[in-house]
Amino acid sequence: MPKDTAEATDPSTYSSAFQKFQRERHGSAVLVKLPRILALDAPKRDLENKSPRAEIDLLKAAELLKVLGPKEYGGGGQSWETGYKVIREVAKGDGSIGMLLGYHLLWSTTANVVGTEEQATAI
Repeated sequence: MPKDTAEATDPSTYSSAFQKFQRERHGSAVLVKLPRILALDAPKRDLENKSPRAEIDLLKAAELLKVLGPKEYGGGGQSWETGYKVIREVAKGDGSIGMLLGYHLLWSTTANVVGTEEQATAI
């Protein structure tokens, strides 16, 4: 199997925002700042077709990847209504990253939506 040679975005691009988001965690301030940060170079990143590793790290630092997860497992415990708002705000800065976040939230909560109680609570 060939080794993945796709270039990825450089995590140091967002180092100051990453550190700030780790301190602030999720909240309305992060949802105002994050789209602005992503918008600064979204067209360039899109043209370069790089794997969005740095942007995913930024979403992790802002705790947006687990916004819908059950609180008992360390998630945000938010509703899908909130999830949609988060996705739309991120997409304002970068539509591709907003779509990626949307797919992540969908697939990470599928068992909670369409599965049995046993599937939803399985780790």
